[in-house]
Amino acid sequence: RVGKNEVNMGLFTGCRESVIVERIEALSGVVQSTLNKKTTHLVYKSKEKSSSKINTAKEMNARAIQLEDFKKEFGF
Repeated sequence: RVGKNEVNMGLFTGCRESVIVERIEALSGVVQSTLNKKTTHLVYKSKEKSSSKINTAKEMNARAIQLEDFKKEFGF
């Protein structure tokens, strides 16, 4: 569990904040710097909702979520 919401821990990309990385890893998640077919979430900083990485994540059925929204949703 992350905060009040359950999340299926998988592979995350775009997370660089140490407190978030440590918590994801403590819950058996993996944080990586590139997208691949095992990626479940892309966390991005920019307010812009369109980039090649975001589009690729969506094409791969990975959830793309802005960092501040991720923090709110998962209680960081």
